Amino acid sequence: MLRGTEVCHLKKDIYGLKQSPRAWFEKFSLTISGIGFRRCYSDHSVFVRHTSSGIVVLALYVHDILLTDSDSSGIVETKMYLNHHFVTKDMRRSKYFLGIEVAHKKTVYFFSERERKYALDLLEETGFLGCKPANTPMEANVYLWFDDNHTLDPGRYRRLIGKLIYLTVTRPNITFAIGVLSRFMHQPRETHWLAAMRVLAYIKSCPGKRLVYRKHEHVQISGYSDSGYAGD
Repeated sequence: MLRGTEVCHLKKDIYGLKQSPRAWFEKFSLTISGIGFRRCYSDHSVFVRHTSSGIVVLALYVHDILLTDSDSSGIVETKMYLNHHFVTKDMRRSKYFLGIEVAHKKTVYFFSERERKYALDLLEETGFLGCKPANTPMEANVYLWFDDNHTLDPGRYRRLIGKLIYLTVTRPNITFAIGVLSRFMHQPRETHWLAAMRVLAYIKSCPGKRLVYRKHEHVQISGYSDSGYAGD
């Protein structure tokens, strides 16, 4: 029981502090380093642990964790280690992560952002649900780097491009077009808006596309580049 001259000094919840994300990330990084995980240089939210039987990869987003591996015993050991140091809940095989839907069938994995619904909702919101589909996300040899007098609301353009950027997570086929259009968000013109409408028309032609990963016996990677991209 407290006396009349005593007060309780409560520690703040970590989620109420401005430095809580940094503090939590440092705590988590230090903890999993004790079992051999090392932070990936290209993405600091990804950690990799090499074992004698393979590797274990851990992806962290705030307090959501995704684990994958080529070493079944290594992932079991990682789960036990995390459960010992933190209050965790094992959700088993992934079905959703950061809004991305994960489906699997034997050795094939499918990734989408509940995509068909998201794409159709976007088309309905912009009034393009009944538009004529386009075969490509951007016209060939389209030139957008000129000023016209037909300006438009930057906020409206930015909101649309932002939603399309989110869609590129599992739709890399529109990444180039959205990357070009995102350069004009500070002062969009009517030309840029029409080009964005072209992307919507392309999405109308294939609203259910998704990423597919299959197991292969080879590890060959092919790369492509547009040699005329810098020809301005």
